[in-house]
Amino acid sequence: MVTVEQVKERIASVYPGVVIDISDKGDRIGGVIRWGGFANMPISDRQRDFRDKVRNAMGYEAHNVGIIIALALNEK
Repeated sequence: MVTVEQVKERIASVYPGVVIDISDKGDRIGGVIRWGGFANMPISDRQRDFRDKVRNAMGYEAHNVGIIIALALNEK
């Protein structure tokens, strides 16, 4: 299993300037990330991008990374 800090480090390295609001929800890590680069990207593409660049790139150890919503900076 990966830690919240490991996931935060990976997210920050992939998305410069990202605002990260994730936490350990017990058996899963979840939350929201906000990044300017998501502004004109469809939601499905954002989630796919996150999955590929963060969760999948971290390997099997990231099996405890749950739902992390990818939003543009101005979205709530």
